[in-house]
Amino acid sequence: MVARLPYGQWQGYGQERFEQLCRTCPHYGKNWGCPPFTAAVQTGGRDLELWARVVPVEGYPLSPKTFYEREWPRLWQELSRELLTREQEAGGLALLPGRCQWCALCQRAQGLACPTPERRRPSFEVLGLDAGRLMEEVFARPLLWGKGGQLPPYVTLLGGLLIERTAI
Repeated sequence: MVARLPYGQWQGYGQERFEQLCRTCPHYGKNWGCPPFTAAVQTGGRDLELWARVVPVEGYPLSPKTFYEREWPRLWQELSRELLTREQEAGGLALLPGRCQWCALCQRAQGLACPTPERRRPSFEVLGLDAGRLMEEVFARPLLWGKGGQLPPYVTLLGGLLIERTAI
């Protein structure tokens, strides 16, 4: 699913609260795709192209831990590659879904530089955007989280592209 929001329409999706929420996450400051993001992100005047990938997982035969260790990184990399290709075509800036998954273990946690800075991009959270709210309001589908050690019926990867208004 793909949708495009004009600049004024995607602003204000939770910037104030996300810095505080992200601080409670174990990946805060330990993953190059998570806040605090050190590179300046220019958002002014750009539209936001949203890319949502919904993956049914009901009945997945392995544990949620196995799913998130094996399948999630592969799904994340597939969508991220598509977004980086679109970024090159349209001249925008890709927003990758959630924390970076290019490496098995992010070097930021050890205080080291990113080994693939050419692929490093911010997440929605870095811009203070509420991915759950965007998903519900734009695609009418909530983000679901597993409960009681079970996977939800589906998982969602939400990525985006900040794109100039004149780009196709």
